[in-house]
Amino acid sequence: MTDRNKPGVAFWATVAVFVGLVLLAYPLSLGPACWLVDNLVLSEQHTAIAYSPILAVINRSSIAKDAACRYVSYNESMAYGLNIVRAEHNYRTRRK
Repeated sequence: MTDRNKPGVAFWATVAVFVGLVLLAYPLSLGPACWLVDNLVLSEQHTAIAYSPILAVINRSSIAKDAACRYVSYNESMAYGLNIVRAEHNYRTRRK
């Protein structure tokens, strides 16, 4: 393999930035999503589906649930937003 075929530093820096943003941006977007649910911009059911991987972790771990509640309720207007956890649970129980 020649040097021309090997990924360079710029490629790996781009990969690292992209992965870092995805791993941080998706979980951190839960707070604004809860705010949008609270302000009736997004539906609870659709938001629960979009965030079901995060909500599954929140529902299984008391530490994750506590952290999510603190993060979401940091702004008092977002406190209602954790109802998407309930909406996700209701959606899953109806599907079974």
